[in-house]
Amino acid sequence: MRKIIPNLILLVVVTLIWTGSGITNTYGATPVKETVKGKVVKPVDASKEAQAKPTTQKSNYDLLQGKWQSVEDKTNFVIFEKNQRKEISEGMEDWDESAYVLSDKCVNDSNKDTVVAKEKDRYISIMGDDLCCYIEKLDATTLSISFMGRGNTFTYKRVK
Repeated sequence: MRKIIPNLILLVVVTLIWTGSGITNTYGATPVKETVKGKVVKPVDASKEAQAKPTTQKSNYDLLQGKWQSVEDKTNFVIFEKNQRKEISEGMEDWDESAYVLSDKCVNDSNKDTVVAKEKDRYISIMGDDLCCYIEKLDATTLSISFMGRGNTFTYKRVK
């Protein structure tokens, strides 16, 4: 009996130390707590964390904002600021400015009755010039637009 009590106490102490140390037991259970730089934190399930964080994808409106330089004509620049579009090229004295509308279809006078597939924020209607273009590609660095009715496509790179 004298040997059993110290062995039981030793077994209990070892078990408490072992389960509190963060070691995974033989059944695959993970510890409830881990210590990081003196702070107690719960382990994070990576799959749940990935589901909890929504992807932050910018809208076409947000991506469009800023200054763009034509890939084909290095003297041609387009700026989108809020709902104003400005353009300048070689030979022009001042910026050509016009309001634009970003929408699911063309809304300018000449193209508003054109039958097109509706796509969220893929059409830029340049109201003062009565033009509409379709956004072929838009990301953080590239803007490619095709003018409705004309069919010509222009590609721009973002500049500062």
